[in-house]
Amino acid sequence: MVTRGVRIILSVVGLIIATQAAVADEPKAAKPAKPTIAVLVGGAKEDLGILREILEKLPGVKFMADEIKYADFGRDGGTFTSFFAIEIADLAKTEIGAIAKSLAAANTSKKDRCPPALFVILRYKPDSTNNEKFREAISKVKGVRAEKSWAGDANLWVSVDSSGDGKLTEIVKAIHAALIKIKDPIADIKD
Repeated sequence: MVTRGVRIILSVVGLIIATQAAVADEPKAAKPAKPTIAVLVGGAKEDLGILREILEKLPGVKFMADEIKYADFGRDGGTFTSFFAIEIADLAKTEIGAIAKSLAAANTSKKDRCPPALFVILRYKPDSTNNEKFREAISKVKGVRAEKSWAGDANLWVSVDSSGDGKLTEIVKAIHAALIKIKDPIADIKD
């Protein structure tokens, strides 16, 4: 014979178990990715406005517009922007390759001589790699231009091509697999 008090306890326990099962079945919200990037572009002041407009139109991408300014560093006939952080709300919806593709299509002042190019910037422990090892590590990652990437004094510069195929998690996995020690939080992306 089950008493009323036992029935209430069993009902509460059943409710707790059902609630826990329902919560376990709910998909977890994706944690936003926050990579640091730099863009190589022609160098005219109006080019920065074009980059801002493109980034503003991308779904799920947040950034501080006033952080996009020129650094004193150039390459391949262009000038780099200073490093700036972007937040990608959901990598399943907008990936680093899609951002690179949109930026590469920008109608900038010197596009014919220096098409806009996106670089993911990762701080690393300098004695953990060199250019050759780093380029070899990322050479098989789709959407990355290993030959345009390099290991600087304090940062890895990963050139993302305009194909749209680049995936931030694949870049980080390749770097981890090569045992290159990264200091950025984005480096903790793992399956």
